[in-house]
Amino acid sequence: ARSYRDPRVRVIENGRNLGLTASLNLGLREARTPLIARQDADDLSAPDRLARQADMMARRPELALVGTQADVIDARGRHSGSLARSCEHDSIRWELLFDNAFVHSSVMFRRQVVLDEAGGYDEGFRYCQDFALWSRLVRTHQVANVDRVLFRCRAHGGSMTTTGGDANLAETNA
Repeated sequence: ARSYRDPRVRVIENGRNLGLTASLNLGLREARTPLIARQDADDLSAPDRLARQADMMARRPELALVGTQADVIDARGRHSGSLARSCEHDSIRWELLFDNAFVHSSVMFRRQVVLDEAGGYDEGFRYCQDFALWSRLVRTHQVANVDRVLFRCRAHGGSMTTTGGDANLAETNA
């Protein structure tokens, strides 16, 4: 990130390990743009992902959050599955009763809505901070998923989803 000669790209370092949830909130507070896009370091986005999501949000200003469909890849980048999610608000609300309706690393959302209105990520959650946030957000705001695979999510033995085990499951149930 330091190699980019673009003033919009800033590196923010934590003095100590704050954990993912507190780091996400720090990033939200430090951001200078109205739209925030999530991306984990080992995942891959289609070249037009951000443009498609930003366009959808521009055409539908009532949307606070837009995710995408995703393929799952292994550590070597080989396809190992798909994450098909509901696309429209009402079906997403229904899906959230049973499962996370968004692939966290694929979302784009309005910073002001998530930070100022929803209060950011709940730091009481280590693993399911996204699920908790989306569940709060859909009560008062419209959300959607793009009906195209624009993201490839890497699944491997070291990922938080894999290593979280019982604690991850307990947070999901909470």
